[in-house]
Amino acid sequence: MIEWQEAISQLTGIPTAFDEDGLDSIVDATSGLQIGFHCREGELTLYTQVGVLHDDGRAMQLLAANSFWSQTGGATLSVFDERRIVLSLRLYDKCQPALATHYNRFIAAARRWQTELDAPSDPKAHYPGAMA
Repeated sequence: MIEWQEAISQLTGIPTAFDEDGLDSIVDATSGLQIGFHCREGELTLYTQVGVLHDDGRAMQLLAANSFWSQTGGATLSVFDERRIVLSLRLYDKCQPALATHYNRFIAAARRWQTELDAPSDPKAHYPGAMA
């Protein structure tokens, strides 16, 4: 876990400290998005809420975007707690520059979907704990 903490802190310039469940979050300085982290043995999952599901038509849009990760930059859009739309990305490589590339692609995808879904990021929102 320490290696992931150091890698994320170096990348973002924000100190991270995972709790006993491997969770932490930051507000990304460039985008203003609240980014959650879930660290497990050998992997790190990034996640952020990008919107709220209001109707089934929107669910079809999310499923289409997930098709071969074509519109998500390699991340996955999911519905969490029945209505919250979450973008998540599982990482295995904590080395630079790969980590920076994946992180920046994730931020870009999150901003795109937040705009697409017209839902501003809420830094006070409750974010999911353990993500599958």
